[in-house]
Amino acid sequence: MKEVSRFNFAGESLQAFEDRDGKIWLVGKEVCKLLGYTNVSGTISRHCKDRTEYTQVKSPNGSMSATRLISEPDLYRLAMYSKQPEARKFADWVENKLLPTIAISGMYFTEEMLAKVTEDPQVLVDLIKNRPDQAGNSDPNVVLDFIRKIRKSNS
Repeated sequence: MKEVSRFNFAGESLQAFEDRDGKIWLVGKEVCKLLGYTNVSGTISRHCKDRTEYTQVKSPNGSMSATRLISEPDLYRLAMYSKQPEARKFADWVENKLLPTIAISGMYFTEEMLAKVTEDPQVLVDLIKNRPDQAGNSDPNVVLDFIRKIRKSNS
């Protein structure tokens, strides 16, 4: 498993890793802390549906330790249950905008992507050919941008 990103937020570090299949994994303890959970083990056991992974992570003091990672979908599950204001906004958007739009139209585009697809239909063809569920990949920046927003609301 390779580390793909490391971000510092008010002295806290958040790490994202990518496995051989391109699946994104995050440090469970960091995600739980960010989302306001205090019982990390219980929270992960209760809410995380995917298997967890362990990887050796170098701590700030230089020692290596086995660290429990959670999947990207489990990040979203934890966000849906979190009481943090930014996580609640995310959950509301998923429940009230994203899912209903997908249910009605079968897809969801941001305004920016809709403009690109309208301007050049090949963009849509490429999106369909390279869907994350087809390729097994997802963009770690989407996850990390979401986490940045949550962290900013907690500052």
